[in-house]
Order: sequence, then C-alpha cells, then structure tokens
Amino acid sequence: MIKKHKLFILFFITILILLPISCKKNNINLNKENILKAEEIKKSEKVGVVNVDRLRFRSDNDIHSKTLRYLDKGTIVLIIMKDNMRVKIGEMEGYWYQIEFEGITGWAFGFFLDVYSSYDSAKIGARKYIESSDKENNNIDLFLEYIVNKNFFFLSNGKINQVIDVREKKTNILKTISDLEVIDYFFSNNSTNLYYIAKRSNHFDDNGNLYYYSFENKTNNLITKNVFAADINEKKDIILILSKQKSFNKHYWIIKLINLEEQTKINDITKIQQNKSSEISENDTFSMTLSRELGSFSYLKLDEEGNFIYFKPPEENLTYIISIVNGEYIQVEKEQDTNFKIDSSQFISINSEEDNTGKIIYNIILNDKFSGKQKEIISSKFYPLNFSISPKKNYLGITMVDLDTIINKYFSSSVYVLSLSTYSLIDISTESKSYQPKWSNRLFK
Repeated sequence: MIKKHKLFILFFITILILLPISCKKNNINLNKENILKAEEIKKSEKVGVVNVDRLRFRSDNDIHSKTLRYLDKGTIVLIIMKDNMRVKIGEMEGYWYQIEFEGITGWAFGFFLDVYSSYDSAKIGARKYIESSDKENNNIDLFLEYIVNKNFFFLSNGKINQVIDVREKKTNILKTISDLEVIDYFFSNNSTNLYYIAKRSNHFDDNGNLYYYSFENKTNNLITKNVFAADINEKKDIILILSKQKSFNKHYWIIKLINLEEQTKINDITKIQQNKSSEISENDTFSMTLSRELGSFSYLKLDEEGNFIYFKPPEENLTYIISIVNGEYIQVEKEQDTNFKIDSSQFISINSEEDNTGKIIYNIILNDKFSGKQKEIISSKFYPLNFSISPKKNYLGITMVDLDTIINKYFSSSVYVLSLSTYSLIDISTESKSYQPKWSNRLFK
C-alpha cells in the first residue's frame, strides 16, 4: 500500500511543476542562521542589513537580471563594493551594492539596505526588524485576512467557493451553471473573469464545456463545448483546450487554442490518436482523488515563450512537445521533479516515515537550494496533495488528504493555508470534501 502511495505522490507532484512564480514574501522572522559570523566579515569595511521584506538578491546590478534568491528583512550581508552610478527605480533612488551572503556573490539595490561600518553595529541595527517582525506575527491574523479574503478559492462538491471571511470560515459559492459540476478553474491575468470547465455529475471522463464567470456582473458565459481539460497562460492571455473525440472506432486527443481577446476565434493545433483507453475505475480511490485534484489526469502546458505545448496523455508515459506554428510534435521522456518551487531559491519537498505505532507520517520540508538547508515545517498523518502559492509568495494553499477515510469514492480532503513566515497551518475548510485550492491576484493589481 505504501508503494502505491509513493507512485501516486510522485505522479501528482510531477504534473504540478513548471509553475512560474516570482514576488516578495512578508513577515519573516530573522533566524540565527541568517546572521553572518563576525570573523567572516572582519576584512570588510561595510556591512548591510536588509530593511524590506523579501529583497531580491540579483546576479547583476540591473532590475532585469536573474534573482538568485530572496533575502529576508533583518538579514545581515557583507558589502563587497558600491557601484559608482546612482540610479532611480520608480520613486526610489540609490546605488547598487555588490554583496555576499552564505558564500554567494550578487547585487542588491541600496535603497533596501541599511549600511553600517561594522558587524556589531549591523547586528544592533538588525534588532529593530526582528522586534518589528515579532510584533507583526502577533497580529498575523490581520494580514492573513487581507491576503486570503476574496482572493483564496477552492472547490467543494463541484462548486467554486470564494473565501470572504477567513476568521469566521465564511465563503461565497459562485453561481456557476447550476446543473453542472466544476472540475477545474483558472484565473486570467487581469482576474476580472474566472474560467472553468463544467461537466455533468458522474461524467468525469467525458468532455464538458468551458465557461467564464464575470466577477463584475456575476454571469456565466459559454466559450466552447466539448472540453476535456484546459490550461491558461496568463502572460500570453491564451487558453489551451484538450478534447476527446471518437471517429470510426478510433479515439483521438484534439488540442486547440483560444486567445482571450478574441474568444470566438478557436485555432486547431493538432490531433493525436489514443493508443489505449484512459478511463479510470471508480474502485480506484487513488486515481479518482488525484483526478479530482488535478481536474484531469492529463498534463497540458504552454511554454513561457508561447511556441510549444507540452502534453502528457493519461494513458502514456511519454510527453508530447507540440509546435504552435504547424502542430507537428515529438515524444520525449520528461524528467520527473518531485518538488514544488516557491521561488528561485526555495522549494517544498515531501517525505514519509513511520511513527512508533507503525502509522505513516508525512513531512513538508522547506529547502534552500543555495545553502542546502532543510527545515521540517509540518508533520501530519494527512498527505499534502496540492500546493498553490499566493501572489506575494507568503502563503501556500494546501489540500490535506486522509488516506484512511473514503467519502463518495474519494479520499476525505480538506483545505488549509500554510504561512511561510510562521509555519502555522490555518484551517480554511475541513468538511472533508474540499479540494483544488487556488489564488487569484485581483487584490494585487
């Protein structure tokens, strides 16, 4: 049984990777590990203290250069040199500083650094941020409400729930098409619309319809029928559509593309014959639960440049790479990644172990790929099946699954929010039938 769990976990996390994310993180306490030792910087004349939440530590002195990692407020860094040119970024003016942190050399904008002449002075200066952060964490509920309310969503019984009061556990159930069950949903770049796929109840393995829900007038609008799965590319304002089609006793996958600015124009990309059936047995609780969480067993994604589509059918182990231009494709064996990326420096991994009674315990591990540090932040008998990062990268939406309890052919599942500043787990919906947590970015536009 444990082996089956591991295969299930590996397949799910593999599908969830390739999520591009970059923003800043708030309310981070200064850990002792983040303070440089005095002997490491004796040769330096200047020392810096980060004065903003989640400062970008860049590869070069340019706002378009690669982010090596993020530095938390109060972090002490070694200053190697100051650039000669004073620059203006928005309303802020300052110099770029070449700095070193944990053996990594990069650049940070000086507006966000307090500069000291000695390590001891910097250490004293960092205290105000530690104390301030502690006070903020005492009022974390206020910040949590600001981030979660109206911006955090999840599915329950095939309906989209929008959290409107996290303190009182109140949600607004969006009035989607009444007699259809929502199996997946997406947010556009401007988030004025929510796009969703809805199907007849108990017809999970069939095609459904693609709609959009308007937050402004609370109406539903049909975009196209016969949609098995879909994915939205926010940067390109494109929706990819996957359909199943039967012709002369043969089954095909059809991939199409819709530009959100011209929803009436649907472009055919390619047609791929199915080699075998992809139907899921209702007795396979693992597969049923996984499909509900993913929206489908297929993987469909447009690359960042908008030139190629990655498509993995549920019945195959190989991934198709499909050209947008002419629909031609090749099959490749895609490397599996079992981690969930938070930003360029941090990622989440999961491991399992047996406790003293022989029960399986699942651990959520926060990893830093530059320093190699690992921190176990949550241990639970419930398996964390899905992760969704908030726009400001300070919270994770998580589905926690009870693999010992089955409700209507699915494993019991509830939705939580994990704070990446306090590592606390906040229950959002624990009625055992909640899944697919997602964030909109409406508040942050």
